[in-house]
Amino acid sequence: MKHLKILALLVISINSAAEVTEQVDFEYYYVNGQTMKELTLSMKENSPVIRGNSKHAATARLKIQYRYSNHKNTAGCSLINPEVRLKTTYVLPKIIENRSSDRVITVFKEYLSRLMKHEQAHRNIAFESAQQLDKSLALLPLATDCASLKRNTRTLYSRINEDQKRRNQIYDKETQHGVLQGVSFMDIVKPLVKTRKELLEF
Repeated sequence: MKHLKILALLVISINSAAEVTEQVDFEYYYVNGQTMKELTLSMKENSPVIRGNSKHAATARLKIQYRYSNHKNTAGCSLINPEVRLKTTYVLPKIIENRSSDRVITVFKEYLSRLMKHEQAHRNIAFESAQQLDKSLALLPLATDCASLKRNTRTLYSRINEDQKRRNQIYDKETQHGVLQGVSFMDIVKPLVKTRKELLEF
């Protein structure tokens, strides 16, 4: 019995957490406008990002994936060589410059920079969860059989992934989807004009 315990500990000890790998992709939809009103309308019409009844300017699609190998012996079934990957796909607007005015292009570029920072924060939350999963898989205890081990890994993954989704929802709620961080055309345009008329005609 003592020998079996030592063997089980030896198997667990080789599962040091590895680096989480990441795959990053970008998808774009095209927008244009001679005025901010036209640009805003173009984004609403062309954005593929829909949540409920609302369209949004961008999103970060986040998917945590994992895999591992089994090591089965008389003591039970243990997990070895865990690998965790985060797949991030940013969906963003891209302006058609030859169909847009110079000042709209300038505002859009600043807006896109702020928007990207907001979406990257979503990615950071998911990456932290991927790291947590990686470390937790490496420490997963010996199971009585491999079917139980599979259930245990699924339970662990579900708990961490649901927590990641919850934290990202809270982040959006606290920032009003980035508006409170300055992800707003109005916040960018206001310092560039002097009168309300200029603001409306921008």
